[in-house]
Amino acid sequence: MRKLLGLLMLFCLFGMDAMAQQPSRATTIDSIQFVSRNRLAAGNDSPQYYKIGDSVTIEGIVMFKPTLYGLSQNRKSTWLQMDTGNFRGVEVIVDPANLKKTYRPNIATTTLADMLTSLKFYDNMIPGYRVRVTGIVDNFGGETQLLLLPYETEVIKIGKTQVLPRVVSIDSFMKDDGTGSKTSVIQKVSGEKYEGSLVEFQNVSVEVTSGTGPRFTWNIVDGKGNRITIRDVSQFFRDDQNAYDTLKGYKAKDHIPATGTVLKYIRGLLLEYAIAGTDVYAFAPRDTNDIGPATFSLPLFKNIQRTPVVATSSSTVKVYATITNVNDSIKSGTLYYQVNGKGPYMAVALGKVSKDRFVASIPAQKDGDVITYYIKATNFAGRSDSTKNPLSYIVKNTGVTKISDLQISLTPNGSSVWNGDQFYNASIEGVVMSKFFDGTFVRASIQDGTGVHQGIFSSGDAGTSLLKNLNVGDSITLDSFLVRDRSGITNLENVGYTFRKKLGSLYAPIRDTAVTNSILRKDLTTLKGFQSMLVEFTNKVITDTLPDRPNNYGEFSFGDNTTTKNMLRVDDMAADITPNFRDSLKYGQAVSVIRGILYFNFGNWKLLPRNHADVGIITAI
Repeated sequence: MRKLLGLLMLFCLFGMDAMAQQPSRATTIDSIQFVSRNRLAAGNDSPQYYKIGDSVTIEGIVMFKPTLYGLSQNRKSTWLQMDTGNFRGVEVIVDPANLKKTYRPNIATTTLADMLTSLKFYDNMIPGYRVRVTGIVDNFGGETQLLLLPYETEVIKIGKTQVLPRVVSIDSFMKDDGTGSKTSVIQKVSGEKYEGSLVEFQNVSVEVTSGTGPRFTWNIVDGKGNRITIRDVSQFFRDDQNAYDTLKGYKAKDHIPATGTVLKYIRGLLLEYAIAGTDVYAFAPRDTNDIGPATFSLPLFKNIQRTPVVATSSSTVKVYATITNVNDSIKSGTLYYQVNGKGPYMAVALGKVSKDRFVASIPAQKDGDVITYYIKATNFAGRSDSTKNPLSYIVKNTGVTKISDLQISLTPNGSSVWNGDQFYNASIEGVVMSKFFDGTFVRASIQDGTGVHQGIFSSGDAGTSLLKNLNVGDSITLDSFLVRDRSGITNLENVGYTFRKKLGSLYAPIRDTAVTNSILRKDLTTLKGFQSMLVEFTNKVITDTLPDRPNNYGEFSFGDNTTTKNMLRVDDMAADITPNFRDSLKYGQAVSVIRGILYFNFGNWKLLPRNHADVGIITAI
């Protein structure tokens, strides 16, 4: 009776597919991955002996701890690899939503958590174990993957089987185009046989291109200028909370080598994905053990801070910096500053506060002056380097008392002049206009008016951030926060606040026709001015139901009419606007009203409806 009940439960969870017999014979990974040289030369890297959608069973050694997978909350992955040979690695994915939508529509809807449990994915996918899995051959961004079916994963051999990485060169995967633009071109003929496999690059340098927020963008570069991007698959190299093992208290930025560091070796999984429709190879270290020792490093700059943060015309500003070096100590350092972009940079010698902590003072300047500064240091080996991007501040006798003060920008990209600054004892009043909560992050937009630059976003970890206690309509005073730029959007982190009034009235959405038309036409000045604010559009038309085709991220676009494609995207950040909501829309449908918070992420300006009520009547066609 107990066995019968178990079978019935399995049937209810996954449908008829789960009752089919699991294939008993396993094919080899290389038979799935193999592509001939001629096909690769023609730009075709799809599997040669299997079709997308075929069901197969494979065996392999687990190469990555899946609880560390951080690319998404909606799917989880690991990689399996054969002991030897080419075409020997492949990504295996648990993604019930994609499985049902694309390949098995008759499988009953189930959650990712349920499927991970039924597969014993975390229990059995232990790095070094030899396992057997069954799934469907799939492709994403040029990479062949195995989308797992709901059969329990099988452990063939317990124990940490050692798989040595293949030592390779960057130009086997991405080769510099020779134009001096730092652009590399994919090399499928020489690179495809390593897809999904463990590889090692030796004597390469680090190039960090973006180091703010929860994610970091960095490359490794060889002596000829060939570069390959690091894919932050592992929670060890990102600071969000997408992974099961969230490594609380761990800061990825403290473990990513600085630009200019030369590594004896770096190991990881060779991946392929698409950026703006172009396939590229990328590289994913699994944890910090995959990063070898540094053989050379320029001076490293960390924790650059100034006091006071908000200077007045009577303030002498002290700038502090931690400066270290891998193989040597710092001999000397200089701070250079310039006022209002005019005249030469003035030099001030750095004084030592402690072993690696230095300080220099910038004399008081006039109210409204903009001071730009950077630091240069030299080690005892005579090697020098400076902070890559000059920092700035503005002298402001009136202080920072409103949201528009936080949105002051001195750069074309709209980044706040206060980016990276921690505020204490602030006093900025505002009203909570939206709150988005996905179980991991909580985000809230705050306004103190309906004019230009009167809105700002705030975010934090759902488990610790005080933002979780806020409700739409609350009036608060922002007391303390860290200002952090995210792709040009000013964001507040580590927010502390005081309640003024609970569930008060909201500011009316921005309805001005000239403003909303400028936003639709992506006028950058207008977009920046109304970032993070509630905006409303009326009498619009659905212009695209799948702007990320062929991928479905739950977004759609609208505009004045069907001839104006992709004018403004709508994202499904709200809890009651799921990807299925997008599936109900059709090209050309009229929308009576649509409102939401104006936001920017993943390369696009978007509208974030707060709930279903923000999307008005959609006319059926």
